[in-house]
Amino acid sequence: MTHSGAVRVLFRAAGGRGIGLGHVTRCSALAQALVARGAEVRMFVRGDERAAALAGEKGIEAAVLPEAAAGELPTRLLHAWTPHVLVVDDYDVPSAVVAASRDRAPTVVHAVLDDLGGRYVPADVLINGTPGAESFEYTTEAGCLRLLGARFILLQPGFAAVPAREHREAIERVLITTGGADIGCLAARALHVVRRALGPVEAVVVRGPFADAASEAALAAVWDEHLVRVEHSNDLRAAMLACDLAVSAAGQSLYELAATATPSVAVIVAANQRANVRALEREGTLVSAGEVDEAEVEDRIATLVARLAGDLQLRRAMGDAGRRAIDGRGAARVANALLERVAEWQRRETA
Repeated sequence: MTHSGAVRVLFRAAGGRGIGLGHVTRCSALAQALVARGAEVRMFVRGDERAAALAGEKGIEAAVLPEAAAGELPTRLLHAWTPHVLVVDDYDVPSAVVAASRDRAPTVVHAVLDDLGGRYVPADVLINGTPGAESFEYTTEAGCLRLLGARFILLQPGFAAVPAREHREAIERVLITTGGADIGCLAARALHVVRRALGPVEAVVVRGPFADAASEAALAAVWDEHLVRVEHSNDLRAAMLACDLAVSAAGQSLYELAATATPSVAVIVAANQRANVRALEREGTLVSAGEVDEAEVEDRIATLVARLAGDLQLRRAMGDAGRRAIDGRGAARVANALLERVAEWQRRETA
């Protein structure tokens, strides 16, 4: 296969209820960085039309892959569109499927996004932006480019800008964000304990598209005139910068909060978030309240929120640590690395 014209990149991501929006969010961030560099991109999202719509809102052509094809790659488009790069971000795609694709299309750069480590990844490029991922154990093929650690966290383009963060003496506004869903009705529970700790401060609650009826009912029960609701598809960076601190589920939002220098209380809602929280807590960007289903989690949230509210210097230090840890330029670095790998293929083909 001889490549010509713009570099073509095909994404295969997961997203939906029970999966969340993290995979689609980071893939769309990388896709935007690639488009800014002249690439053409397409995306297949396994799971839910609403997850695909999130990519569409960022200007990325996205289609839904049926759940019946959970462990598959879009083989037809691989042959018809002949992309230069295939990016896989779905734990349900087996390593054997990626390996077979590499064997069939050796001139396609196969890139795999991962969070966990400790597994075989048959890729040309391995991407894991978890802070501390440099020390994760992987088995890879010879020549695999490893883009590991916080320098390669994939955030939306706006997060690369230096935040105009004002740390106010008194807490005026608290952000509560629960990711794509609202596991354990975290939004309502966090709102309740924030009010218990701080009184009637304004709260901004970010609602993802997969919050269920129980979550909506729980939030409605604690609604009042001090509560502002923001949809997940809106400008989250602006919402973060308008708040003094955050209570957040421990997914992709933690990286965005760090990049905006927002002091945060993290709540783990999925097992694969534990490493993120431990790493960011070591960096000093957040404090952890533990896991959403623990009996003590609400008391911990209240205690930590009160502690942050009463310590301006601590909040400033956490904000500074967050920006040092996450500079928001990871998507640009990964995009440049992928395009350079394609250029290497092209040089070999024409040699």
